Amino acid sequence: MPKASDVVTISKPVILANNQAGPTVFHDEASKTEVTWEGAGDSQGRDIQPVPVHYLENINFLRILNKGIFSLVSAPPEVQDLLDQYLANPTLVQQRENYKQEQTDRVGVAVTAPARPDFVFPVEHVPGYNESESRLIR
Repeated sequence: MPKASDVVTISKPVILANNQAGPTVFHDEASKTEVTWEGAGDSQGRDIQPVPVHYLENINFLRILNKGIFSLVSAPPEVQDLLDQYLANPTLVQQRENYKQEQTDRVGVAVTAPARPDFVFPVEHVPGYNESESRLIR
């Protein structure tokens, strides 16, 4: 699969929504960048954030997308096509379904974010996230 930065010249940002109830932080060590999303349905819209296109080359970020923790709000068509191809992989579809089932088994019911009922999100807090400092602790 080609890298996102190889096939797209950003004409508009890649924007993702957090589907979890609480804050979510992603830190990309290679680029030393970090994005924080507030919980799904945040009254000030901070649950939706733009991300650098190079995040889509980070395998850990792609795993998070596959779990449904984030959903794509908007992206250039080339980026959308790459993500659609990636997420349609049968192995990844099975992993996604397994993850959703594990989350359902943990809480006893499927828990979904408002306005995004097709994603199941975990109820635990992000490891290393300190709410009082509002940042990821390394």
